[in-house]
Amino acid sequence: MKIIKFILGILRIIIVFPILIIVIILGMVFPKLYAALLRFFDLIFAPYNIKTLLKGKTAKARAGAAYSLGAANHQRAVLPLIEALKDEDESVRIQAAFSLSILADKRAIPALELMRDNDKGTSMGYDAQYVATQAIEAINEGIRKPVTVHGVAKSVEGE
Repeated sequence: MKIIKFILGILRIIIVFPILIIVIILGMVFPKLYAALLRFFDLIFAPYNIKTLLKGKTAKARAGAAYSLGAANHQRAVLPLIEALKDEDESVRIQAAFSLSILADKRAIPALELMRDNDKGTSMGYDAQYVATQAIEAINEGIRKPVTVHGVAKSVEGE
């Protein structure tokens, strides 16, 4: 059984590595095609990221899924990200707010306002209330950009 797993692992490497090289070369030669391929793969992995966001076993996995969904600009992830604002781990809530600021969907504003008003702690140098406030402002202005980490760190230091 171990030998079969080892052989399958080697085959995976032999097959996947050349494909990755080809995709990278295509990205350099044909940037629009490369962007389309990335969007395609994002669509394939979006359901997995949404599932991880909502049911992931570790906070790190849930926060990573929140980041991926925002970075890939998945509009269908808005409702799961809103749900993630209620996560027990602050890093997940903060990353969900970051991602919602990118998606700029007004449905997130009530949940972000609740986070802004009720989230008291800080973690990893991020102030959850500040992130929520900045995300609300970005959504209201239709900016579609993430709250900057630099700005968050600056806010925490100033308080």
